[in-house]
Amino acid sequence: MITKELISLLLALWGAGLSTILTFIKFYEVRKNLFRLEVTYNFRSIPHLGHDITILNMSAKYPVVIIYWELYTQSECWFKKNPYVFESAEDECQIKIDPYHTKTLNFIDENYFDLNKSEILKNKKIFIKLYITGRKSVQKLVYSPYSKHLAD
Repeated sequence: MITKELISLLLALWGAGLSTILTFIKFYEVRKNLFRLEVTYNFRSIPHLGHDITILNMSAKYPVVIIYWELYTQSECWFKKNPYVFESAEDECQIKIDPYHTKTLNFIDENYFDLNKSEILKNKKIFIKLYITGRKSVQKLVYSPYSKHLAD
């Protein structure tokens, strides 16, 4: 015969297990809906093909509107100013990226920059700073000369 203590113990274990499972489900949902952006690059050595920097919105629910962006190098000394490579024109930058979609910034012909010949860019990390409506600006590493390339 089942006693009251055994029934209480089984109910307590069932409640603890159920609440743990629901906590993991809620944690997964919150993590899935976080604001996330990823940045990738495709640098080419031919000016008329140019360089591509792709911004991917990894958010599950919310579109992202970029109102301004800056592409710059990281100086070796923390107190030196970072020289800008490019920045968006203020009147043409309203970029909307829907969830799980991308936007590619193209740098061709007059906007092309040579990574090896330019003293500003040679052996330096390249970052992009994205100014997004309703959020703080986001800074992402685009290129590092010290990272291992896929072709190597």
